Amino acid sequence: MAVRTYRLSQSNPRLTKNLVLSEFRTPGHDIVIIDDDLAPTMERIRDGISKYFNIEVSATIVNSGYRTAAYDRKVGGTGAGPHTVGKAADFYFRNKAGRAINSIYGLCVAQLLGIKGIERIRDGVSIHIDVNYRSGFWWVWQAVNAAGRFVYHMLSDFFSSTWARATPPPPRGDAI
Repeated sequence: MAVRTYRLSQSNPRLTKNLVLSEFRTPGHDIVIIDDDLAPTMERIRDGISKYFNIEVSATIVNSGYRTAAYDRKVGGTGAGPHTVGKAADFYFRNKAGRAINSIYGLCVAQLLGIKGIERIRDGVSIHIDVNYRSGFWWVWQAVNAAGRFVYHMLSDFFSSTWARATPPPPRGDAI
């Protein structure tokens, strides 16, 4: 698909049934750059949580979508990562009661659907997705090294990882 550039001052299109463009903006900026695959991939994960785990997702919350280079550096990025070219987003889901749904559900669904470029963010709720599909690895979790930079512990198969076996999903329908 294509990467498109929008001006929110001209329009705020609906990207999927549950997501609009403005949810992907850098705070205080009019321009949003976004890959056509990003929002639909997030929607597939959302639908899969309902289908495979029978959890009704009431909202998708985008923590971070498109980032200007300066904003990306401000939040700990390199200033040239996938967020800066509209190919990544950090997000989480809420259930009907308004509570955050544990990210392990989204991670499981993503692998079931064959989606690559997924990461469990350290808060245990948020998911990072990168539609570059730049590696064959499954991004399992995020950590911070001694220099204060993010590092990623990657595996090729989420379900066989020590982390996944040691951290089973919460009981069905439960949120953290």
